[in-house]
Amino acid sequence: MEITLEISMYPLREDYEVQILNFISKLENNPDFTLHVNALSTQIQGDQKVIMDAVNKAIAEVYKSGIKATFVMKVLPGGIDLAYEHNA
Repeated sequence: MEITLEISMYPLREDYEVQILNFISKLENNPDFTLHVNALSTQIQGDQKVIMDAVNKAIAEVYKSGIKATFVMKVLPGGIDLAYEHNA
């Protein structure tokens, strides 16, 4: 099943930007899904199992490295237009 997942990482430390970029780098070279990064979150589209396996592995690596962080995710069935922009 195809899904769109939005994830945000909130590292509980002063070097949060470096930690977020390290987390994104664990996901960005995967040819099995589409990744879109913006200033607030990261969106991923593709097969549910592939995405969830990759995200679970990346989160586990963060925690194994001793980084204390909160992750917030939204999961939506199907794909959405990640390039959509509202023009008011």
